[in-house]
Amino acid sequence: MASTTVRVDLETYAQLKRLSEERGESMVDTIRAAARALADVEFARRVAAQYEELRRDPVAWAEYTADLDDAIDDGIEG
Repeated sequence: MASTTVRVDLETYAQLKRLSEERGESMVDTIRAAARALADVEFARRVAAQYEELRRDPVAWAEYTADLDDAIDDGIEG
């Protein structure tokens, strides 16, 4: 696997080092997990913002919830 160098301040390095030791994994694996976790948080933030936008439109929200109700009913009856 190719690699590169990432510069971080000493406080961040110490935090990453402590986390990798606590998790019993390499620094690379810890950084990879942190990047994945941040990506997940950002995805959840975007989804929440889209739901909030949908809720502000009463017609669109009613259609959405009706579709959910239909999907739930189909799942239970199916």
